[in-house]
Amino acid sequence: MLKQFIASVKPIVERFPRLAFVYRFVRDRWQMYEEPKETPMGFRLVGNKSMQHGNFEPVETQLVKKILPNVDIVINIGANIGYYSLMALSNEKYVVAFEPIDINVRYLLR
Repeated sequence: MLKQFIASVKPIVERFPRLAFVYRFVRDRWQMYEEPKETPMGFRLVGNKSMQHGNFEPVETQLVKKILPNVDIVINIGANIGYYSLMALSNEKYVVAFEPIDINVRYLLR
């Protein structure tokens, strides 16, 4: 119910930067406590729904899938919440992930 309310007010909130900041803060904290969802790629993820459903950046995702068998180490700079890092880890690759945004680091650690 709360998620539906937040989604419905998002377009209005985005017009006001401070309100948008509060919205994102609440949304991120809310998502942080959700149970990780199984993705079609075989790893569990908290956060972005398009990543959870396997339709995030389809061209880039296919490219990463194609090159993963040919590498031993993945360095993910700007790892965000860890989508590509988790892809690599699920393929038993060693991953070094860099992410400067605190909330995204929390997702990565989760």
